[in-house]
Amino acid sequence: MEIKSEKIRIVLLTELQIGILALVEKIIDRGENADSERLVQRLEAMGILRDRPIEVLRQAGFGGPLHIRVGQTTELAIRQREAALITVRITDPAKPINAKNQHSEDRVKSLFSALSETKKPFAYKPLPTRALRELQ
Repeated sequence: MEIKSEKIRIVLLTELQIGILALVEKIIDRGENADSERLVQRLEAMGILRDRPIEVLRQAGFGGPLHIRVGQTTELAIRQREAALITVRITDPAKPINAKNQHSEDRVKSLFSALSETKKPFAYKPLPTRALRELQ
């Protein structure tokens, strides 16, 4: 399943390449039985909700589970048949994220650069000898 427009593609999570960041479009409810409804509820409880960022981190061989990240911090392993129920929207496939979690490294770098730009950086001031004696 693939829907294309000029810059947006909608694909199944199983078709999403490793390292491509996408947004959850919807969870397909097959409506076959009560188990299908419970599965949709379980996926939503794990944080797989519409417009949440999602990324495939690793894929096991021979049809094994997918290791995914939902949002910024939640990492899950889900079965292929569960991933086939999730459609995702790829907005910019030209910007894949490398296997070293480049986007996480960029977040850390931006955090440190923001901290270094503060007006009053932390400065170490030694305690007076009187205070040192009181601590002993």
